[in-house]
Amino acid sequence: MGNTAGAIAHTLCPRVCHPPARRIKIRSMEKVRAHAYVSGMVQGVFFRATTAEEAQRIGGLAGWVRNLPDGRVEVVCEGAKEKVEQLTAWLWHGPPSADVNDVNVTWGGATGEYRDFRIAYGRQ
Repeated sequence: MGNTAGAIAHTLCPRVCHPPARRIKIRSMEKVRAHAYVSGMVQGVFFRATTAEEAQRIGGLAGWVRNLPDGRVEVVCEGAKEKVEQLTAWLWHGPPSADVNDVNVTWGGATGEYRDFRIAYGRQ
């Protein structure tokens, strides 16, 4: 009879017998690519080096950073969406000696052409 009473209780009070399911946050594994141009006082202030260090700190990112002849810094970064967003948010302030005026980012799908994150020199 104990089993019958339990079955009846389950039918009559499913909320009491079965608490609501907990929501599980699933992290996005979507890989993306950000191509950014950073303008302001961003050359001669260790922007490239600290961008590469920040990419290493975040982990799981691949791409490059380089100076442009017009005074901007160009960054191409691929990885999990959350991590790429972290690096692009960091670009808005950069190293302490930088004075960032603008970050123009174009988003797309990752190509997988880079294995690590590095400082680039010259044309990519």
